Amino acid sequence: MDRKPAEVKERLTRLRTLAEQNLDEMRSIVHEIGEEEESNLIRQVEAHVANFREHTGILLTLKVLGTEQHTHFEVRQTILRVIQESITNALKHGKASQLYLELQFSEFVLHLVVRNNGKPIDKLEYGFGLTTMKHRVESLGGSLFVSSEVGAETITEVRCEIPLKGVGLHGEN
Repeated sequence: MDRKPAEVKERLTRLRTLAEQNLDEMRSIVHEIGEEEESNLIRQVEAHVANFREHTGILLTLKVLGTEQHTHFEVRQTILRVIQESITNALKHGKASQLYLELQFSEFVLHLVVRNNGKPIDKLEYGFGLTTMKHRVESLGGSLFVSSEVGAETITEVRCEIPLKGVGLHGEN
């Protein structure tokens, strides 16, 4: 500082500018997260379903049971990813022409069921998609089940349950 005060002053000025820019970016990110935190899962699912119907023309029935409570961001994101992956698998591997999606809210648990009429699963293999879904759900204290039955018609089902209370997300209960 004593030998080159002008250079030190210039560096401090640049550091201050960089710190202010970083602070502005962090404020923006926090604001975006705050908006996401206030999002409604049902609205997000309805938007996804409407978009899917519009782009594929495939019958997708949505049924919502119960009343949505405050749902943590991580839970909402996990449910949306499970829905997306389940639909993708139903179309890609099962060649499904009809899908049924049920979202049920209870006081303590969020239930998700995604059914399709595609080809049955001969041997369930946990590839990247299913493994990722399972890990996401289990990291929230939930469970994921996949089954496929051949009867009057083939039904392949993905069932997911995630606790809404009693699981610590960011230190909350």
